[in-house]
Amino acid sequence: MTTGAPGPLSSPLVLRVSGLAASNLGVIANEAPAYSIVLGFLLPMAVPLLLFRADLRRFIKSTGTLLLAFLLGSGQDSWKIAAALMGRHIGRAVNYVAISEALCVSPSVLAAGLAADNVICAVYFMTLFALASKIPPETSMSTNGAKNYMLLWLTLSLCYVIGSALLYSVVLL
Repeated sequence: MTTGAPGPLSSPLVLRVSGLAASNLGVIANEAPAYSIVLGFLLPMAVPLLLFRADLRRFIKSTGTLLLAFLLGSGQDSWKIAAALMGRHIGRAVNYVAISEALCVSPSVLAAGLAADNVICAVYFMTLFALASKIPPETSMSTNGAKNYMLLWLTLSLCYVIGSALLYSVVLL
């Protein structure tokens, strides 16, 4: 679904911006009893409902070795820092700090996780940019070309996660 407007104005973007504007202008109330029902009951119920539709066998099969590598490379708070890093990549540093605080992560572990993630992110993106600069522009991409790029991206992502876990464990030592 598009808005009909030129450029990058997709429907989700227009809805998000209009919701922010309506909230800031007072059109939508900042607090209401319905919000507590949604946040306290409906939102926590949505996560299990989404997981009911997920193919967990396929998920575990495809991420099992990756998860094992992360757990082996991480310390005692590995699951906490993994959750915080996932939140960081979804909603930036504010989510990282909020999730870490909610899970009672110690300040040293919080700093180690952030330091490891920043170093690995820098290496990861430099590698991606270096590889992308070597790829000649194409007029159309074949199915094989798309599969090769996806395989390269998945391989680099695997290296990123394993590197994060290893660097995190080194920083803690």
